[in-house]
Amino acid sequence: MPKTKTLAELADVILWSFDFAIDHAHAFFMDNVEWSHADSYFLSFVSDDVEERYTENVYLDSLSVKQKFKFIFDFGDEWRFECQVLREI
Repeated sequence: MPKTKTLAELADVILWSFDFAIDHAHAFFMDNVEWSHADSYFLSFVSDDVEERYTENVYLDSLSVKQKFKFIFDFGDEWRFECQVLREI
């Protein structure tokens, strides 16, 4: 994905790739630790945190090549995805 896209848009692409409906909450854990509060980003309607913590406001250009992070979809079933930035485009 182009680095001009957001984490929210990345979530959409991941979910579409696995044929999931985008009908549950999801979050990214950028420190690669599930449910960590240190560096996590949620959809704006899920989190009461400050606006900067929303997936809609974090652009992929803030990530580093080789960075690993976790994505969790559907907090009840907890579908877990291991993510890594492979290259910059």
